Amino acid sequence: MKTILLLGAGAAIPWGGMKSDELTVLLNKDTDFIVNESESLAGYLYSHIVEFYRNKIWVNFETIIDALETIFDYYSHKSHTGAGPNYIRHFPIWFKENQITQEIFGRNYHEFLNIKEGSFSKGSEKEYYLSEAIKKYIQIICDSVSHYDNNNSEEEYSNLNDKLSEFYSLLEEKHNPVRTYTTNYDNLVPDIVYRLKGFSFFNGFIDSNEAQSIDEALADINKIIFDSECRTYYNLHGSVYWIYKFNL
Repeated sequence: MKTILLLGAGAAIPWGGMKSDELTVLLNKDTDFIVNESESLAGYLYSHIVEFYRNKIWVNFETIIDALETIFDYYSHKSHTGAGPNYIRHFPIWFKENQITQEIFGRNYHEFLNIKEGSFSKGSEKEYYLSEAIKKYIQIICDSVSHYDNNNSEEEYSNLNDKLSEFYSLLEEKHNPVRTYTTNYDNLVPDIVYRLKGFSFFNGFIDSNEAQSIDEALADINKIIFDSECRTYYNLHGSVYWIYKFNL
């Protein structure tokens, strides 16, 4: 018999983790990238996507980053292939291209490029600007997650950590190693359970160790597909310990 745990955003709250709406507010407050003179780029994207869906519940910090990545992919494909409008990737359904050109690539965009002159090649200005915004927003999320993830060994969490590690130990006494899947970006569970019980977790990468950050690693496809008995901790939405790279 297998035990599978699926963890969401609420799992980290006892350790000081932030809720999705709180992370969304952090992005919306950032003023490094401005649209229409005063509105933050994240706030601009958020309001337009909320208007499209007509429901705030469908929109959060992940949606904002996804929108930026989609716009980035569009302009990246367009500049690298030189294809006409009928042959390039579809533009995000939330916006019209002329709207993006006038508002996102407005005054702040040009001021930003003037400051960063020499950091990008000619023809890749839009990709560079978008990639820098994505990096900044991802860094905000990483800093927020790392704050509670790195502090989980503090004394105030000792009772909580003991209960979590005992929970895993109890499950494994009765069943096979627990397989854990999370939509969070942290390494919280593996860090705590490894430190207190010595349980190692497979995270999908070759020679991975739950107690170490990942710099660069190859996915262990064979083990992911064929080893259904190992103890796992899969970050389904990615991890703050993964490096984000762009090909401009």
